[in-house]
Amino acid sequence: MLLGVGGGWQLWQSETGEGLRADYRTDKGAVSHQLLEDDSQLTLNTQSAADVPFDVHQRAVHLWYGEIAITTAKDAQQRPFRVMTR
Repeated sequence: MLLGVGGGWQLWQSETGEGLRADYRTDKGAVSHQLLEDDSQLTLNTQSAADVPFDVHQRAVHLWYGEIAITTAKDAQQRPFRVMTR
């Protein structure tokens, strides 16, 4: 039983595990178009995963794996738009 729990924890902490918990993700062969809360557009290519943690200080996209395309919108609060990758 302990081995199963340990293996599950490793998966949860891995890049694949992060992708499974991501705000947005696509399966093989799928493409996803998302309108973000600031009116920016995020496109995820096939087999991609990303989190979008926006807050009062910044707009951010964290790409866990795969490919994305972003069209940024003007931000009334003048927050920077940051993209983080592995």
